Amino acid sequence: MIGFEKYQIPLDVVWLDIEHTNGKRYFTWDTGKFPNPERMQNDLAFYGRKMVTITDPHIKKDDGYQIYADAKARGYFVKSKDGLDYEGSCWPGRNSPSSSSSSSHFEIP
Repeated sequence: MIGFEKYQIPLDVVWLDIEHTNGKRYFTWDTGKFPNPERMQNDLAFYGRKMVTITDPHIKKDDGYQIYADAKARGYFVKSKDGLDYEGSCWPGRNSPSSSSSSSHFEIP
């Protein structure tokens, strides 16, 4: 971000797409690309800038991914007409859309 200041390049917001995540799992960071995301956000804030990270209404199907496992256990996913968790396909691969119900809240690690 120092280069933006040095060369007086206007910048208000940094937008991060899915590639900032660990294995396309929302609410995670790829620590190889972003070794210190908290410091990066603090650096942006120092200059009055904001950061936006992508989130979509689906969660990567991965039993080793805590967010997926918790949402599945709590029944937060949209159901098929047969009452099973609906599965779709998108850039993270197989995924399940989450319910928009106000009861479908869980803690992000």
